[in-house]
Amino acid sequence: MIKILLKYSVLLIIALFLMLFVYLTTTSTGLNIIVNKLNKWQPEHLHISRVTGALNRNIYINHIQYRSQGTNVSVNNINIHIQPLGLLLAEFRITHLHIGTVQISTTSHHKTTSPMQAPHWKLPLRLQLYDFTLQSLQLKHDNNKNDFNHIILSAYTKSDYIQVRHLFLTKKKNTLSLNGYVDLKPITLDLHIKVSQGDKTLTKTRITGIGSWQKLTLRNSMSLPVKMNNTLSLYKLFTQPSWKLTGHIDSSPLGTIDKRLESLQFNGYYSGYGSNNTASFSGQLKSDISTLASSVNIKLKSDNIKQQKISGNIKWKELNWPMNKASQY
Repeated sequence: MIKILLKYSVLLIIALFLMLFVYLTTTSTGLNIIVNKLNKWQPEHLHISRVTGALNRNIYINHIQYRSQGTNVSVNNINIHIQPLGLLLAEFRITHLHIGTVQISTTSHHKTTSPMQAPHWKLPLRLQLYDFTLQSLQLKHDNNKNDFNHIILSAYTKSDYIQVRHLFLTKKKNTLSLNGYVDLKPITLDLHIKVSQGDKTLTKTRITGIGSWQKLTLRNSMSLPVKMNNTLSLYKLFTQPSWKLTGHIDSSPLGTIDKRLESLQFNGYYSGYGSNNTASFSGQLKSDISTLASSVNIKLKSDNIKQQKISGNIKWKELNWPMNKASQY
């Protein structure tokens, strides 16, 4: 008899749990209960106004405001749709997240004394973001402004790993597209980046990386507008940062930069090193044409980057022939 009672008690608890889950995820009242509970853990600098809808349908958030120590973030007109059943599989699935405008403004007057820390995200759930659209992103730092008029993203995250299926970011007539992944434990990344203007590709490159925050090695392989390969080594990024750069430019036509120089090709090499406030850079560009001895040598050095103090020299040889037409501009 006791076993039968326990059996039915367990079934009753499961049934009540499922009824509560359905109520919270399918009704506006259930959504309001969840929002009111979450408000208890809401940071004091964060304000969310007017949340409507239901978890199994679209959720509408009118406005989100965050202000803290010189940072002001304003988010308007949010439309989000999630799949509640994914929570039972420890996965937070967002079918779509559409945002009208995001405004982020920061000032230099507020300085923090806390040391920099390595980026880290540790999500308790896997996150699937199938469709993210942001109509307008406005960035402002002091008096400097940057506006982006369209952002589209599809991504997947798990623990310290994020995979970007596609990212499109539009500013005026140019569109940046990106896909790839970043893993923080250990640090590995592989990103494919392209900048285009309409049907014309302006820049095409691939960035790979491996290492740790003590030593991170990034390799860049660019195919447009010039063929270029370089390696950037970063050391002790969050304690005593320093860097070292080496690279070379393969034989590339100048026509990819300016059509008036279509018949000329060049190659070169460059290198540099520095820390968080010093830098040294040198490089050479020269013509691929055997009958043309044109070349440019560059040497730059700064012992105080923060004060924008730079010294160096640029030397060139025989740039007026056969580039006499080019010299007119």
